[in-house]
Amino acid sequence: MNRTLNVERLYFLGQYQNIKFSNVLTDIPEHLAKDERIVSLLFFQNTLSCELAYRMYISVIETLVKEKKDPIPFIEEVREQTFAKLLEEISKADNEKILNDYGKKGE
Repeated sequence: MNRTLNVERLYFLGQYQNIKFSNVLTDIPEHLAKDERIVSLLFFQNTLSCELAYRMYISVIETLVKEKKDPIPFIEEVREQTFAKLLEEISKADNEKILNDYGKKGE
């Protein structure tokens, strides 16, 4: 049975405001989920992903305040840049899979 690992981090923003980030890994094979070292590393990786997302969020907010930018166009620009990076990484991963699958057929 595959397992799931969920990490949630709550950050205080001030004036009674909080923000929550979470990261969920699903379909972890049971043999890996039973290995305490692997689970510990996965948990730490998830925690760092939440921390990075929070720091990136704070950076965006600080840029908005410092440069007095209109928030909606700026956030849309950051979102579009992030989406473009995501598409690029997916394309790379797909190409690597195709190359690996092609290499296996030739064996």
